[in-house]
Amino acid sequence: MKKLFLVFTLLALPLGGVSSLVVQPAYAAIKTSKLGDLSAMTKIVSDTLGLVNKGDIKGAIKRVTEFETAWDANAARLQKLDKKAWKTIDGASDVALSTVRYPSATPDEMKKDLASLIAALKS
Repeated sequence: MKKLFLVFTLLALPLGGVSSLVVQPAYAAIKTSKLGDLSAMTKIVSDTLGLVNKGDIKGAIKRVTEFETAWDANAARLQKLDKKAWKTIDGASDVALSTVRYPSATPDEMKKDLASLIAALKS
């Protein structure tokens, strides 16, 4: 039992100096929404927000388009899982996509709408 505890403890430590990578123990529960694991899509939107924060609007437009492609590719499957949850995220997605692509949108507007989309993806 002590060896098993040690193994799980070591697995939870960062590997090779990569502080952003943490290996989860095998028994760890992964929090997912009714639509399943949306962490990859959440990561894309978070990256987009980071680009807006840096002032890289062209990069943000490119990255948010990657989100749109992934979202649309999974739309039919996700709608079947939970239509209400899908609709909530899809609405927030439409707003964020429009704002990031709108030539007159301010960075603050983009940040607000991207944050709303991240919140919808996480709920």
